[in-house]
Amino acid sequence: KSLYTNIPNQEGLNALKHVLSHHRHENPAPWVLQRLAAIVLTSNIFKFKDKIYIQKQGTAMGTRMAPSYAIIYMSQVEEQLLAAAVLKPELWKRFIDDIFFIWKHGEEELKRFVQYLNDSHDKIKFTVNYSHESVPFLDVKVFKGEHGKLETTLYIKDTDACQYLEYHSSHPTKQKDNIPFGQFLRARKICSREEDFEYHYRRMYNIFKDRNYNTDVMERAVQVVKGMTR
Repeated sequence: KSLYTNIPNQEGLNALKHVLSHHRHENPAPWVLQRLAAIVLTSNIFKFKDKIYIQKQGTAMGTRMAPSYAIIYMSQVEEQLLAAAVLKPELWKRFIDDIFFIWKHGEEELKRFVQYLNDSHDKIKFTVNYSHESVPFLDVKVFKGEHGKLETTLYIKDTDACQYLEYHSSHPTKQKDNIPFGQFLRARKICSREEDFEYHYRRMYNIFKDRNYNTDVMERAVQVVKGMTR
C-alpha cells in the first residue's frame, strides 16, 4: 500500500548500502550513490495552496530513482519476512510492489500469514486478493486449467475504456502503425491458450478499427504475431 511514500528513509538507505556493498561499483563509487540518494530523499520540496512543504519520509512519486530504490528496499524486506515466516508460500514473485504467490496451507493459514506480514512493520502494509480458481497480477489473469495446470490470459479491468491513440492524432505514422502490433504481441505472450489469444486479438482489432487504424497494417501485424510462439 503506497510503497514509495512509506519507505523509511534510513531503512531505505541501509538497504541501498547493503546491495551496493555486494556489487562492485567503481564509477560512481557506492558512497557517491548513497549520498546522491540521500539528497533526493531529503530535497523533495513542493508548493500547495501557497505553502511550501518538504517531504520528510519516503521517495516522491515520479522521482527517477524511485522504482529501483523501492525494488532494492522490498528485496530486503521480503527476504527478512519470508525467512521468519513459519509457513511459506510455494512460489513468491514480485514486480516492485506487486506480489504473486501460491499458497498451499489452507485459507485460515493464509489469513494468518497476511496478518503476520502486516504486523511486521509500522509503515509497510499489504492488501491481498486471493482465490481458489483465478487471480489477476498486473495485466495477467492466472487461473486453474485442466488437471490443475496454471494457465494465463489477459486481465482487463472493468473500468478499462480501451482508449488507444486515435489514428488521426498528430503522431508519426510508424509509431501509430506499431501500436496494434505491440498489443497483438502482448496478447500472444500472455495468453497460454490459443482460444484466448484469438478472442483478445479480435477484440483489439475491432477497437483499433473503430479508431480508424489501417486494416491492411493490422492484418499484416496479426499474421506476423500468429507465426510467433510465446
